[in-house]
Amino acid sequence: MAVDETPPRPQFLLHSWNVLIAATATAVALYIPLTEVSAFKGLGPESAVGGVLTALFGLDFVIQVYQSRGQGRSKKPGSRFGVALDLLSALPFFLIPGGHHLRLLRLLKLYRVGQGMRRLSRLHIVQGTALKLAYFLYWLAIGIHWITCGWIELLGTVAPESAQIVYVDALYWATSTITTVGYGDIVPVTIGQRCMGSAS
Repeated sequence: MAVDETPPRPQFLLHSWNVLIAATATAVALYIPLTEVSAFKGLGPESAVGGVLTALFGLDFVIQVYQSRGQGRSKKPGSRFGVALDLLSALPFFLIPGGHHLRLLRLLKLYRVGQGMRRLSRLHIVQGTALKLAYFLYWLAIGIHWITCGWIELLGTVAPESAQIVYVDALYWATSTITTVGYGDIVPVTIGQRCMGSAS
């Protein structure tokens, strides 16, 4: 009888890596849309942030390809789709001239966060309801932030010194609109804002 002498896979390291990628993808989901808003342009060093994200997401792409081949998942269409999204999110957009808006493709990494959430739900069936509530609140917070960024962009020119106040007002509007409270103290002014309010 042959004894398997291969060391066990470092599951702890893999889980820690997945948590790091999920946290990074969440930070990207907050940072990149905010820097697309004209009032917050130049929020950070684009090439440094882009380089770090390309390195992290690129390494994660390699890990995902290696894992999918080792587990025989490469033939599943869903696995190919996830790997393709990982590749797109890892591209060095900061090196592409005029590719500033292509950075939004890094948000595709949130697909992996969703996959991790589904996987965690299957493992922890007992806490299923609490996990579903946490996931709902996570995606709600991301959605409200994106709507807030869109609201500010539709507002037009914002003075840099009042950008934080405008963000808080827009966040308040988005939250009261999404939660259907809608106090009416902050109302749409531009046509774009009215369309956005109707769609929310």
